[in-house]
Amino acid sequence: MEEQRRAIDLAQGEEIKAKEVVFAAAGLFYSVSVETILAGHDDKVFAVQWQVSKENQVKLLSASFDKTMILWQPDQEANGLWIEAVRVGGVGGNTLGFLGCQMHESGHAFLGHSFNGALHLWILKEDNWLPGVTVGGHFDSVEDLDWDQEGRYLISTSKDQTTRIHASWQNGHWHEVARPQVHGYDLNCLTMMPNHRFASGAEEKPVRVFEATKNFIDNMSAIDQSHCYNDGDFLAQGASVPSLGLSNKAVLEGDTEPIPE
Repeated sequence: MEEQRRAIDLAQGEEIKAKEVVFAAAGLFYSVSVETILAGHDDKVFAVQWQVSKENQVKLLSASFDKTMILWQPDQEANGLWIEAVRVGGVGGNTLGFLGCQMHESGHAFLGHSFNGALHLWILKEDNWLPGVTVGGHFDSVEDLDWDQEGRYLISTSKDQTTRIHASWQNGHWHEVARPQVHGYDLNCLTMMPNHRFASGAEEKPVRVFEATKNFIDNMSAIDQSHCYNDGDFLAQGASVPSLGLSNKAVLEGDTEPIPE
């Protein structure tokens, strides 16, 4: 058969070419052949999205369960060879990958949504792709919420096994700004305490008390341009969750473990 021919079976002057598939649709005949194979993801690809600019420049965005999204485009200096132009996403952690993606018609922004419903935005600024701010929230029923004692932010807990903090940004819009607790059991209740502390209760009975980190205090000060967050000088630098643990572990100044942004 023709598809089983080998290179040594080619006649003199005959070239190797991709197999074409011819089909008819709406009274017209079309010929389709493989142009290139894009290999870059390490897990299942769940979504692809084309983007054609006003200058007829074509790009392709792909989203995968390997926690990354890749923007592909042809390289004009390599005779139109498709290359990986941008790769964004997450590294490590216990989160799952992307299930979908969408490219803005301008080609200057794209959005992806993850397994648990979170939206992730990247925006092109001065030839660099930077993460943007998106809407966020719980993906299961909210069981309890409480205000910071000075009304600076709202904290909520949910059966999606997370505790989240919501605050007003400089533009007046409210966004999710932190997830101080990512648990292994459904969370049922919480209450705020003085000095940026809160206590939460889950289905496995213990009540856990959490204290804000200096990294959180600095970020909140930058978000709302407020000087009322001046009580973080003696707090831990950051926090991390051990791979087999259910509670955050304080990262103190001088520790070698990196502090999450």
